[in-house]
Amino acid sequence: MKISFLIYSYFPYGGQQRDFFRIAEQCAQRGNQIDVYTLSWQGEVPQNFNVIIVPIKALTNVGLHKRYTSWVASHLRQTEPTLVVGFNKMPGLDLSFAADPCFLEKADKERGLYYKFTPRFAHFAEYEKKVFGENQTTKIMIL
Repeated sequence: MKISFLIYSYFPYGGQQRDFFRIAEQCAQRGNQIDVYTLSWQGEVPQNFNVIIVPIKALTNVGLHKRYTSWVASHLRQTEPTLVVGFNKMPGLDLSFAADPCFLEKADKERGLYYKFTPRFAHFAEYEKKVFGENQTTKIMIL
């Protein structure tokens, strides 16, 4: 199988990142081809990982995430992976690793009323719905 892993940034000491690394490493050891799409990678790259640093920039994190998603989607159409696994909530995933709590619930409980009118809220709410929303086909993985 050709498996594409999507993670905004990799650094060896993050919990989500360690989970990603262990899962991708196990997939590689079982003979799968591993492509990793990330904005940044810190640490050694295993020989059996093909790490693609997504070459985009933006002024805001929201802009960065949108450009990342667009660039990766275009690249995936060309490379045609068997499975797309995301470690951040975003459109276009076959399988999503649920590492973070529900964004909408957290925003409702921890943010003020005006937060719901920000571009940041709109972006993350949309991306969360692309994974967990009604009629979505993304499978969810929880450890």
